[in-house]
Amino acid sequence: MDEFDYNRLWEETLKDADENQKAPFLLMAYDDLRRRGLIHLIDYAKYYPREMQQHYLSQNQALLESTPDWVNQKAAVQAATGWIEYGRGSYQEPFRESLGEEADGFRSLRREEERLRQKMKRGGGDPVGWNRKVLNKDIAALAIRRRADQVLDINVSHVITGDEHTITGGLLTAAGLRSVGPSSNILDIGFDTIDFDTSDYYHLDPENKIKNIDPSTITQTREVFSTVSKIATEMTGIQCNDKFILGPTLALPDYKNTSAFDFDIVKGEILHGLDARQLATETAQVIAMLEDGIDNGLPPNRLSYQSDAIAEQYNIPISQNKTQNEAIAGILDHATNISNYSYEIQSILNRRDISQAAGFVALSIMSDPVQHYDKEDIYRRGMNFMAKFDPSLVIGLDVDEVRKGRRSSTWGERADWFESDDRRR
Repeated sequence: MDEFDYNRLWEETLKDADENQKAPFLLMAYDDLRRRGLIHLIDYAKYYPREMQQHYLSQNQALLESTPDWVNQKAAVQAATGWIEYGRGSYQEPFRESLGEEADGFRSLRREEERLRQKMKRGGGDPVGWNRKVLNKDIAALAIRRRADQVLDINVSHVITGDEHTITGGLLTAAGLRSVGPSSNILDIGFDTIDFDTSDYYHLDPENKIKNIDPSTITQTREVFSTVSKIATEMTGIQCNDKFILGPTLALPDYKNTSAFDFDIVKGEILHGLDARQLATETAQVIAMLEDGIDNGLPPNRLSYQSDAIAEQYNIPISQNKTQNEAIAGILDHATNISNYSYEIQSILNRRDISQAAGFVALSIMSDPVQHYDKEDIYRRGMNFMAKFDPSLVIGLDVDEVRKGRRSSTWGERADWFESDDRRR
């Protein structure tokens, strides 16, 4: 993950908590993944230097100018279709609603972009503009991936995208680019339709290094998590639906049904008097109270029965060693714990002797299924949390500009840093 984007999200949280109330809890999830080593923070700009960026921006523009109008139109319509299914898909609505977002606003964006797609399909609109956006983003991502793979001690194997980004490989293949691996004809227009020298793109291998996510797979995954959450609620007997299963080991509060946290209060506590020792002491108290309020989990036979039922309901392949069922059982066990302590946290935070900051840190610790929280770890977690409020970390975020970007169409006029000569971020 780009460390600039990560820090920007923190600054947006500090400046604009009322406008973007989901940000603190998304940050809690990102931090959890970062601690586990599943997210690595790097500065994307360092891996895509100015000279390389300017070269590829020029090359991308030359490629589009060499592309026949009908090919640009076909590619743009395919990109728009992929983006609407992935970036604006209805599978996102339960998640977005749980984070306090209005579903009607999200549907409005989908309808707007569907109109743009239909307009391009009829021969209007700005297909070159769509393709330029996709191409510039993909080439930047591929260049960053390649450089990171060369210098980092991890395997940065692919760029993971929505289906709209497959058109980059399609355009370059149509211009004669031969892939490092097996080639395909994504746009179905022939391999020599575009007269352009693609040699500068060969080492990026866009056709094999871009992997798209299938929205139907995400939809099924989302349905599995929803079923897990429902079963966990039923088995614990706790009917307050104030949590949302985000992934196999992550959960977030459901903003429609919980009022446990006010991040403005959390921010005020950190900035006006709460010290690290006090935060650690209160966090340990919250964890102890949460543990006291949680049962010892579900009996193994109940976990096994329910996980088998979920695997059968959604036709999830089961290997001979039943690892898939064990994975579902782990999610289900985690979800039952979340059901228990999401209920307890409400009453704990009503106590006058417990800060909301301590509740927030405790919740982040308890959300980790591999829980390690001795005294030193609790203190370290608290220190790391408080450090994010350091004024020296401020990057000069224009909150109004961020709001505009969040609400606007992805394919609007707003240029990102890798598309601009001045690279301002």
